[in-house]
Amino acid sequence: YPRLFRVDALVESRMRAPEEYDPLVATLLPLSHASLSSDGVFLLEDGQRFFFWVGRAANVDLLRVFFGEHVVTHPASSWMLHTENPNGNEDLDALFELMDAVRVQRSGSRMDVVVFREGDRREVVFLHKLIEDKLPQSSYSYGDYLNLLFTTIRDDLLRPR
Repeated sequence: YPRLFRVDALVESRMRAPEEYDPLVATLLPLSHASLSSDGVFLLEDGQRFFFWVGRAANVDLLRVFFGEHVVTHPASSWMLHTENPNGNEDLDALFELMDAVRVQRSGSRMDVVVFREGDRREVVFLHKLIEDKLPQSSYSYGDYLNLLFTTIRDDLLRPR
């Protein structure tokens, strides 16, 4: 079952209750379009990929921390998530902690990263994964989603490497 997290609020959640902090629970949201906000940065994981959805009004400084200086000049499809945190940024540490926790739960699998910006033509790929929405043009039923997931996993396992 996919999960949606608000990643621009991870550090704040960790600071509120550090002894009870669990990255997999702290900012978990319903898989619904209503959970998204134009000023936020969201991470949806489906067991195979990490999908970032970046709102139009998201904090540019935070986007630079996550994706680099080119976030202002390049389309989201070319953004690459930083893989190291040499400056010890708390936001990036919290994001890495969340992603590592997801990978552990998902059998330690390597999961690709895909980034979408609000209003992007490709955004529909992300919106289709919001399976709790009841919009016929943008979502699957839970049964449809499980069937799609099974088919995708089967195809990946059968694909020659």
